[in-house]
Amino acid sequence: MELRELSYIGGSVVIQGLQNVIDAKDASEANLVGKPLLDELQLEWNCDSDVEQNGSDIVLNDLQPHPNLKRLTIYRYGGSRFLDWFRFPSILNMVSLRLWDCNNVSAFPPLGQLPSLKHLYIFGLSGIERVGSEFYGTKSEPSFVSLKALSFHYMPKWKEWLCLKGQGGEFPRLRELHLEHCPELRGDLPTHLPLLERLVVESCQQLVARLPRAPAIRALTTGSCDSSQWKELPLLLQKLSITNSDSLESLLEEGTLQHKTSLENMRIRNCSFSRPLYRVCLPLTLKSLKIERCKKLEFLLPEFFKFL
Repeated sequence: MELRELSYIGGSVVIQGLQNVIDAKDASEANLVGKPLLDELQLEWNCDSDVEQNGSDIVLNDLQPHPNLKRLTIYRYGGSRFLDWFRFPSILNMVSLRLWDCNNVSAFPPLGQLPSLKHLYIFGLSGIERVGSEFYGTKSEPSFVSLKALSFHYMPKWKEWLCLKGQGGEFPRLRELHLEHCPELRGDLPTHLPLLERLVVESCQQLVARLPRAPAIRALTTGSCDSSQWKELPLLLQKLSITNSDSLESLLEEGTLQHKTSLENMRIRNCSFSRPLYRVCLPLTLKSLKIERCKKLEFLLPEFFKFL
């Protein structure tokens, strides 16, 4: 039985091998838009997504799901753009969206206007160089009004993130933000994230932005960036992880951490010390300290032993 005949199919559907679809009519006959009980859909192109796939945009357009769909994953789509149904109201009930290895796409659709979107994961979109107003969809209204988790991973060409900075702002309910392996990213992060609880910034070597105004942050991971830019740590911070840094001396010596009376767990990993520390200032609330794979520990350990 073919998919087009399963009008009342529900649950989750995975469609693989879409690179083999020659006639877009075959995609439209699947009639996904006519399947209101479908909750989750995964669309997979299994060939090399670095090569633009002729006709893949037409195939994707004809695979438009019903507005009731909750979760969508698109893997290795080789087209140059996402199409018109990637916007409100075509997928107005979308809760989770994952975009993986869509390397030829150079701009995002207006995902900020999806009213129900809570989780957005973007992985390996190597054609993206700029994230701006097209991502949010409008400057006059708040965007991503329901989003709780946002992740950008492996974006090698991404250089600029233009934030709206308007009244009401973007991401009013965001609780987790991950930026990992975005080596060219520069400039500012979103400035006002009132509900953010976890922030991860790793392998973003060019990013020297200050922490956003996020008084609710409980967990912070920072790595491969200039740690001197992260001195205004959140007051309620409980977990701090620092990786791949070579400028930790001042952070440990100057008392920045000592006054963080909520800090309980700290991890230092893959870091290097260039000189002896003259003191170590850590809060008395600290319960767990892990030091892993660090170089020149002889500069660090004497003062740490005094603290203990």
